[in-house]
Amino acid sequence: MQKRINERSKRLKLYSAALDLIENTRFAPTSKPNPNDSSEILHRFYGTSKDGIRFYVQIKQDLKTGNRYFMSIIVPK
Repeated sequence: MQKRINERSKRLKLYSAALDLIENTRFAPTSKPNPNDSSEILHRFYGTSKDGIRFYVQIKQDLKTGNRYFMSIIVPK
């Protein structure tokens, strides 16, 4: 399901900040098993953009292959 255009544009503006957060964070992410698939772990990185917008980035890790997948940028309300 696609998000509304204003929600998608807000998340797209945070994309570069999200990549920078993942690459340069000094803190370990919050990690927990995926409740829908026991062979995956979900990692969440929390950050703030230069504009002061708080957001978090969710990454899925496949335990079988070790691959990680960028899932989403979430802006809490």
